[in-house]
Amino acid sequence: MRRLKSYVESLPGAETISAEDRYLRFEIKEDGNIDDTEFYFTPNDSIIQFRSARRGDGRDRGANQKRMEKIRIALGFEKIPVLRNRRRALFFLESPLDGWGPSYREDAPRPEDLDQAYGDSDPLAPGWEAPPPYPWRGKEGRNGN
Repeated sequence: MRRLKSYVESLPGAETISAEDRYLRFEIKEDGNIDDTEFYFTPNDSIIQFRSARRGDGRDRGANQKRMEKIRIALGFEKIPVLRNRRRALFFLESPLDGWGPSYREDAPRPEDLDQAYGDSDPLAPGWEAPPPYPWRGKEGRNGN
């Protein structure tokens, strides 16, 4: 978290708005526009969730996406594809009727049932192991080979 905070603060026009246990929020001023950038450090995981958006009506022309990718590469973070259970009510357009899977609290697993709710459906698959400590650098591969 400290590395990410230091790096983002070093970007031109970046200012820290909030820094809490698992959450960072920045304002980045660029070309007269203000971009809100947030990072959330998922508990008991090495995943960092993020969001970056331009305030107002100004188009960013991909500037936020490029900035976030630059941060990811500079800090050596891996890209993880996000798989969603998305259903669109209207074929081409987003609408409030779209579903993002489980949308109701009663559909979500209870905290005490999480270990049974998520996992590999293959009974012969090895159990989950925590990833090796970051950073994965050097000539060795991710698994140290």
